[in-house]
Amino acid sequence: MQDAKARLNARIEWARQVLTGSVTSNPGAAFLDGICTRLALSEAARDALWLLVASEIDLGIARIAQSLSGLDSIGFSVPGLREATSRIGHELSSGDLEALVELALVETTTESRVPAALRWIKASDRVVELAREALRLDPRIARIAEIVAVTPSVALPIPAELGDGIDRDALVITVGAAGSGRRSLLVAAALERAAGVLVVRCRELERDAELFVQQMRAIVRECCLFGVVPLFAELELVVESRWTEVEREVLKAFTGPVLATMSASETLRASRAVVQHRVVAPERSTRRLLWNAILEGASDDVLDGAAELVLSPGTIEQCARSAASRAGGVENITLEHVRCAVTYAHDQKLSGLATRIDWRGSWDDLVLPADQFELVVELVSRVRHRNQVLERWGFANKLGRGTGTAALISGPPGTGKTMVAGLIAGELGLDLYQVDLSRVVSKYIGETEKNLATLFDAAESGHAV
Repeated sequence: MQDAKARLNARIEWARQVLTGSVTSNPGAAFLDGICTRLALSEAARDALWLLVASEIDLGIARIAQSLSGLDSIGFSVPGLREATSRIGHELSSGDLEALVELALVETTTESRVPAALRWIKASDRVVELAREALRLDPRIARIAEIVAVTPSVALPIPAELGDGIDRDALVITVGAAGSGRRSLLVAAALERAAGVLVVRCRELERDAELFVQQMRAIVRECCLFGVVPLFAELELVVESRWTEVEREVLKAFTGPVLATMSASETLRASRAVVQHRVVAPERSTRRLLWNAILEGASDDVLDGAAELVLSPGTIEQCARSAASRAGGVENITLEHVRCAVTYAHDQKLSGLATRIDWRGSWDDLVLPADQFELVVELVSRVRHRNQVLERWGFANKLGRGTGTAALISGPPGTGKTMVAGLIAGELGLDLYQVDLSRVVSKYIGETEKNLATLFDAAESGHAV
């Protein structure tokens, strides 16, 4: 037994030298020291992790660990790891072990039916991979997330409350429709503070409770390893069913700001401050900058005309790239290419809820009393000059809400209601969509409201009637 202990002590010293870079027999493992420092592990937890990784690297340590632990399989038992760590000079506490487990650095059997002396523990495959300098995002997380560390081509104005929330390590949420620029604002705000972002697609997270917890722990670990902050896209998808796990495994475990996007504001019970910011469509000057950033080299007429379309940043990027592709290059692009791209994007958003109508009539076909015709002309003028009144004259700030234009056209069938709507859309250069209420209304609670929100959000960002 004394001989085994001596051999173990020698192997431990060798492992320490390898894992701290003192020898070059496995230089990749030196990276593990940086991992421990970045995750702020205690000395005991660090030594335990070193031993577990060393047993994966060196068969001799694994066999000695087996004899020390009394296991049938090669590796450490929990008591064996405690004893081996104590030989280095640090006592491994329960808190140290919990930290290693919560950060998904180790894997262990915790079933109550397994005697404590036989509970097995090993370094996770991810840690062993990192110790060998495979510096990539965990493949299991890469399937549901991506690291964004590139500054946007256009510097969007960042609301002060977002920056303040990030500085205070709050849960910072941007609220708005898909494509409204919710994510871009958060990424820009984080990068302004020299922090990359791990964007997690909540729609692709595991539904099984145990696997979901494992994912949350792995997300926190990857954020710590790469020095980024998590951003949960469409957080509302997990709020109702998995909020407890998000609160416990992320908000309480991650020391830094947590970012998220949601489609609607919600009151969340969280262990940290919550900052919610509603995203609105950018002003005309900002929209022109966005178009110009992607279509650099296009004519001023094209950029000015495109900027008149009240679109979200996400829709602008999508339509600008589509228009350039349709034109065969930015130098050939026309405003008609832009409008076709906007129409296509709009069709996709409203698919299943509304149908686009191509109206080919003319004003000469419309027969109305003079007073009613004047109302239609006034309606067209109101929409055509809305940017001048609301943005350039500043009335949008005075009105606050209700800056859209609504009209109720009533009458018996065949009197020209749809014709008027089509003529108005054609005069303004907008697309006309007919909503099928049978597809919008649902017997399921909340589905009708959700469909209506999708419909109007898409119409607002897609510039349509």
